[in-house]
Amino acid sequence: MSEPQKEKPRVNEGKEERMDETERLQGVRRMHATVGTMFALLIFFQVNYLAFRHFERWDWTSDARFTLSERTVTELRGLERDVDFWLLLSEGEPAFADVRELLERYRAASPRVRVHHVDPDASPGEMRRVAERFDIALSTGEGESFADVALVVSSADRRWKITRDDLVSLDLESFDDDAGGPKVDVKAERAISGALAQVLRGRPTKICVATGRGEAAMAGDRPLFFLREELERENAVLEDFDAVGLREVPEGCDAVFVIGPQRPWEERDARKLVEWARAGGNLLLALDPVFAREAIQATGFEAPVQDLGVSIDRAVVLELDPRLLLRRDPSDLFRVMVFGEHPTTTALMARGGGLAMNLVRSVRVEEGADATALFTSSESAFGETDLGGLVADADLLAGPEDLPGPLSLGAALELPPIPSAGEAARRGRLVVVGDSDWLAPELLQEPAFANVDFFLSVTGWLTERDELLEIAPRRSNLQAVVMSEGDVSGVAWRIFA
Repeated sequence: MSEPQKEKPRVNEGKEERMDETERLQGVRRMHATVGTMFALLIFFQVNYLAFRHFERWDWTSDARFTLSERTVTELRGLERDVDFWLLLSEGEPAFADVRELLERYRAASPRVRVHHVDPDASPGEMRRVAERFDIALSTGEGESFADVALVVSSADRRWKITRDDLVSLDLESFDDDAGGPKVDVKAERAISGALAQVLRGRPTKICVATGRGEAAMAGDRPLFFLREELERENAVLEDFDAVGLREVPEGCDAVFVIGPQRPWEERDARKLVEWARAGGNLLLALDPVFAREAIQATGFEAPVQDLGVSIDRAVVLELDPRLLLRRDPSDLFRVMVFGEHPTTTALMARGGGLAMNLVRSVRVEEGADATALFTSSESAFGETDLGGLVADADLLAGPEDLPGPLSLGAALELPPIPSAGEAARRGRLVVVGDSDWLAPELLQEPAFANVDFFLSVTGWLTERDELLEIAPRRSNLQAVVMSEGDVSGVAWRIFA
């Protein structure tokens, strides 16, 4: 009987099973990798789409020069129609990178903003077409195109051109500064936002400036050129009018400014102007203490304004807090840092820096009056009523007739309408400040102070231009980065280490 044949081990079958399992696992891994890659690509495209529609930019510069002001952001978020920005600088120009970055901030703030760049050197043909479209004078030579216009802002059928000088200027007076070189005033945001206001609004806001008694005005010894430039950027204009023997305020005035009269107003004229404000007008009184012998002479506005609950005192404010003095004389230039709650002071408090004033008289709100004290001196200050004693008294101590601090230096109120106007009549607005030197160009242009913010806020509140109540675009002070060979080596080591 033959022995039973032994069954051979299924070695090959085991190997095949293991190979099948390995291939299956590899296939699963490949499938997972493919699906994961597809999901990653999907997420990548979704993130990029969202970034295109809703993106954020950060500003790491020391002076935050690429951070748009609150006023600009408010304007952009309220856009109701598309606005196009045409940048006409070549990429080789020094200001190109900064202006382009700033325009990207505008685009990021509103989907209504579209930014176009036409390089006159790289695309001379396109530059000629844009110049013809916007009526821009173009100089050509040796294959290059040049225009003084650096940027055009357009919306619908309105357009506004911005020159190179409007974007950046050099402060020639700072060449000898010890701070390390000339100051560069980057005015791009102010110029661009001003152009935006021009194309979005129709009739400009009209500010009428009273003249005839030595006031600061467009013409004369105390011209308001800087104020005019600031207001033109905001689609507002200044116009003088003769207020001597006032019969009526010129037609179309959205507000009247009386800035630092050197001679008294006749009370009849002053009352007529205040009555115009009570009938729905808007009035700014910036009244310096004008000396007559040993007293402050009357302005003519004391009685009409007193009837409204605001007292324009015949007292010079002496600020004795050394932390607020900008010069040694307490009656001279000093900083105001305490503000009341009012729309005109919101930007002041948010911006910081305070308000610089010089030789101020107190403007007090009487008890029970429907008015707001805008800003006050420190508790150390007092109002000197005896100007003869001001010269003779070296100790500068408050006397029994002097006004104790803190003292209000400005007031604002909505005026009660005149009886004949009816209850539905618009209430006029009045701002009284016991100084006009805060409107001096050197103080308005000084970035350490918020004088220009207060001026624009007052203008905005009086004329109901709410966007002017926001913080104004800043002035930048750019300096070149000076690096030694060791500094460069240190930076390289940090990058490549």
